[in-house]
Amino acid sequence: MALRFLTTVLIILVHFILVYSSYTQRIPTSCNPATLDIDTMTIPSEDLSTRAHQLLEEPITGDSSEMAVALSTLGVQLWARFRRMGQTEDLGSAILLLRRAVEITPNINPDKPTSLARLSTSLISRFEYLGELEDLEESIALLHQAVELAPDEHSDKPQLLDKFSRALDSRFERFGELEDLDRSIYARRRAAELTPEDHPTLAVRLDNLGTSLERRYKRLGEVGDLSESISIKQRAVALTPDDEPEKASRLRSLGAALLMRFERLGERDDHVEALLALGHASEFLPDNHPDKARLLMDHGSALYDHFKESTSSNDLERAIAAFSSSMDLLPEGHPDRPLLLGRYAQALLSRFETTLNDDDLERAIASFRMAAELAPDHHPDKSARFYDLATALRHRLERSTTQIDFDAAITSFMTAAAPFAPASQRLTAVAGCSQMHADYPEFSSPASLVQAYAPLFDILSQNIVWIWLSASPRDREFADTLEEHVSAAVAAAIGAGALSQAIEWMEAGRALVYPQILSLRGHIDKLVHSQPVLVQSLRAVFYQLLQPRQLVPVFQNQLSNAPIHLHAQMQDDHRRGLLIEFEQLLDAIRRATGCEDLMRPMKFQTIRSLVERLQAPVILVNVHLSRSDALALAPDGIVTPVALPELTHIRAQRLRLLWLTSLRMRAATPRGGPSSAHAKLLDKQYSGAFSSVLKRLWLWIVYPVLQALDLTSASSDPLPHITWVPTGPLTQLPLHAAGVYDASLPEPAPRAFDFVVSSYLPSFSAIRHFEDEAGDAQTGRVETAANLGITSSSESPKHTPRISEQTTVDAAVATIGQHPCVQLACPGSYNSVDLAQSAFTLSDGPLHLTRLMNAIPDDAELAFMLTAADGETPEASMRMAAGLLAVGYTGVVAPMWSDGHPEDASVVADAYHKRLLTSRSTMNVASGETGAAYALHQAIQELREQVGESSFERWATFVHLGV
Repeated sequence: MALRFLTTVLIILVHFILVYSSYTQRIPTSCNPATLDIDTMTIPSEDLSTRAHQLLEEPITGDSSEMAVALSTLGVQLWARFRRMGQTEDLGSAILLLRRAVEITPNINPDKPTSLARLSTSLISRFEYLGELEDLEESIALLHQAVELAPDEHSDKPQLLDKFSRALDSRFERFGELEDLDRSIYARRRAAELTPEDHPTLAVRLDNLGTSLERRYKRLGEVGDLSESISIKQRAVALTPDDEPEKASRLRSLGAALLMRFERLGERDDHVEALLALGHASEFLPDNHPDKARLLMDHGSALYDHFKESTSSNDLERAIAAFSSSMDLLPEGHPDRPLLLGRYAQALLSRFETTLNDDDLERAIASFRMAAELAPDHHPDKSARFYDLATALRHRLERSTTQIDFDAAITSFMTAAAPFAPASQRLTAVAGCSQMHADYPEFSSPASLVQAYAPLFDILSQNIVWIWLSASPRDREFADTLEEHVSAAVAAAIGAGALSQAIEWMEAGRALVYPQILSLRGHIDKLVHSQPVLVQSLRAVFYQLLQPRQLVPVFQNQLSNAPIHLHAQMQDDHRRGLLIEFEQLLDAIRRATGCEDLMRPMKFQTIRSLVERLQAPVILVNVHLSRSDALALAPDGIVTPVALPELTHIRAQRLRLLWLTSLRMRAATPRGGPSSAHAKLLDKQYSGAFSSVLKRLWLWIVYPVLQALDLTSASSDPLPHITWVPTGPLTQLPLHAAGVYDASLPEPAPRAFDFVVSSYLPSFSAIRHFEDEAGDAQTGRVETAANLGITSSSESPKHTPRISEQTTVDAAVATIGQHPCVQLACPGSYNSVDLAQSAFTLSDGPLHLTRLMNAIPDDAELAFMLTAADGETPEASMRMAAGLLAVGYTGVVAPMWSDGHPEDASVVADAYHKRLLTSRSTMNVASGETGAAYALHQAIQELREQVGESSFERWATFVHLGV
């Protein structure tokens, strides 16, 4: 028995030795599979093609690990021979072998990450050789998998992260997608963190990370990226021994980054350190070194920056000489040549501005033009080069004053505003182009000026998601700048008679001011049945963006290992990644559903359809330095332009300032007190200031509009209903209360509320959901009036959904979800930078607008804010009310400001609800109406009679928004 057992064991052992020998014969003795590196593999002399074919055909029996080693080894050998001989057949065979090795290696095998990396490297080689994008995409996916599989303790983890970042960089350089750059930075950061301090590759990884951060700074303009890049490059320089060849290039790179920060912030220390770093670099760099040209370019840049500060002609001449020498050394076709040409041209242009030497100007124009032509197509640098060319051409126009030079400069500005450029750069180009039209009207035309502004709205449409969801003050500032240009564009369109275009552009501009992004829920809910996967994915990302800032790492299991000082930067990186993913999903839904205008500014036909349903004219008012106008859009689609020659931009600003200042002073003045005579004097002064503003609003805006619409008669019953869409400084002024308030006149003076019932719209998008709900107020909603919460709060408090400061968040959410109408008797706070922080204050915490968005019922109709919201801007309360419209309410009543009399809100609310209930019960609600505007009109009349007409700050604060 024992003998039989021993015989069996011996047979198995012999079989194993034979099988193992057959596999190991395929592995060269010079290679250790455990340490095999595809990047350093040497080429065996024997022919490998036949062996590759045989190995691919051989079936796998038993343990696959040895077969995987053989496949991987032979694949690496073929890849290495391709690198030397350039035969694509070797590369194709290598990829087949390495792919097979990956397929048969289980994920639990510790060698799987290395196997994935080898296949990725071979695919990258084929991408570089043949340019097939699919190879690059697969390579990135394989490396991502490798990084995820490799624990931090894996010896190859930093190298895997390096490879991953390089692949992402390749795709970024090809397409300029910010997501690739963000992920590359994250990977480089992790690679550096996992590299020991004394490891020879740490300096390389730090230098690469610094370069990537610098690249993102150039794209986004975030100074934090540049400062971090400088700190990291300084560390890389410190870790590099003086006798190492890379010392000079790292010093040069550090000097260039310091120069960038100097140009941005103007700190002299940065300039001094840059010159020291560049000077030190030149000590290490011989004249025949390939980096010498780049060093000369950076040194020229440092001298040029010093010239701009010192105005020393010697610095300028030395800079030009350095740039010229750099061009002599830099080979044709070098990727740095467009940048060098641009800097050389800028220096020549500066010398022209000093000497007025036409030769310098012509050489600058030629260099700028060559730089623009050499820059890669669809690359952001191309836009910058064309902007520089346009600036130089404008200089020539100032001397020649010819149509040819004007047209050439305009063409360059328009090219600089092309879609491939960063948004801020495009906006600068649009501004430069429009200024050309303003400065040279003899060469311009109304139609060409409108065309110059067209890219502005492409910029707006592409960046609205970032403006509202990035939670970045810089993006909010960008939105404010955009808004100023929108007013100019609208004025230009009106001047050219393009009235429907003007209305579209005004509507687009409203998206910069009011949080229409919150209406996304209503839009995508309609598409969930046709594209459930995409919509659910979009919804998930959207809700993450609407949460307070938090860190969710790109590589899920690695956050705990990241240093604490990197968390803030990683938060920004992650949020940027979510924004990119959100935009990609939104675009995918647009393509899949055919809804190309989803979450984009509305077109005129859609706006016209909405106004037709409203059955009342909408008045849009634009104020700009060049002109002020109102556009009255009637339900039949006719647009009536109303020139407002008395309303200048400066007058509008002064009216706003006087009104807001009077409100603040009135609120700060104690009411009553020991000196009633003094109090009466103050009241008279404030009343005079308020009435002065209201009189001018009547004369300069409201009366011309009503006259143009033939609405200056108070004989109709009911009064006609109009809706105001004010812009700019007018958004904080009560157009509905405009009029002449002078008790000394023998007859009652005209007031807006005697002729029309006024509502406001933050934008047409705010009531887009009304398009599918028209007529409800006349049907089902009237029948359920008793359940709408519109009974008087004093008569039936238990049936009125009123949310107060004492209400808990959960109770408020539950109540709101059960009632189409709600009263919000709690303070609110609006945050225009971080929309997720906008909230109503309740007893146990904030009820954020973002949570309210999910709480309101599908038949949500009317909301009443009894308390004005506060915020960093005077119009915070109106923006909060607009947020309620965006989340799904059809109409909102809210105070424009706090009047210091909380009891007034209760008076208005009770009167409003009584009037609304009466009109609903008697079916006295016109088509396209909810009755809310008329109910508020009558309720304010009651308050005005109680407190007195001269108490403007008390009764004029309440307004109706929406339908």
